[in-house]
Amino acid sequence: MYAAIDGISGAVSQLKAASASGGFSITEEGADPLLKAVAAMKAEVMKHLSDAQHLEQQLPLGQTPGASVYKPFLASVAGDQVQGLAPFLRKLQSDLNEIEDTIKKSVSLQRGSDQSAATLVNKNQA
Repeated sequence: MYAAIDGISGAVSQLKAASASGGFSITEEGADPLLKAVAAMKAEVMKHLSDAQHLEQQLPLGQTPGASVYKPFLASVAGDQVQGLAPFLRKLQSDLNEIEDTIKKSVSLQRGSDQSAATLVNKNQA
C-alpha cells in the first residue's frame, strides 16, 4: 500500500518543483476541473479517515482466547504505522492538500504571466 502512496507523493513533489521553477502553470479554466476532482477526493478520504478511526479501536470481541488474538490484530490493520489504512489515508490527505495548493499557486503564476504579457503587448502597440 505504501508503494502507491510513495508514487503519489513523488508525483506531488515533482509537480511542486515544476511549479516553483515556472515549468508548470495552468489557467483558471484548466485548473477548475482539477480542483474539483481534488476536492471530491479529499471529501472521500475524509469519510474513509473517519471510518478508519473507528477501526483503530480494539473491538469488544469478548474474553475468549480467539478474541484475545484478534482484538489487537484487527486494530493494527487500520492503525499500523508501516502498513495501516489510517496512516495511508492521512498521507494521502496531506498530498491532496499539497496538490490543491500547488495548482492554486500555478494559476496565480499563470495569471501574473498573462498580465505581464498583456502589459508588454500594450506598450509595443502604443
